[in-house]
Amino acid sequence: MEDKGHHGHSEQSAATQPHTQKNVVLCTEVVEVHKLNTQVHVFCQNHIISYIKTTKWY
Repeated sequence: MEDKGHHGHSEQSAATQPHTQKNVVLCTEVVEVHKLNTQVHVFCQNHIISYIKTTKWY
């Protein structure tokens, strides 16, 4: 699988792209795959929180 390479690219992309539902879903999937990677989990958690605050998506 291309997990590591894809995950690294996704993290970079999400950091530079606007908060979108697609990115949130992507982050959620990445967190599921990389539960042991605390850094990714925190990054995605912050990304999702920022997205929710920005769009009031409840």
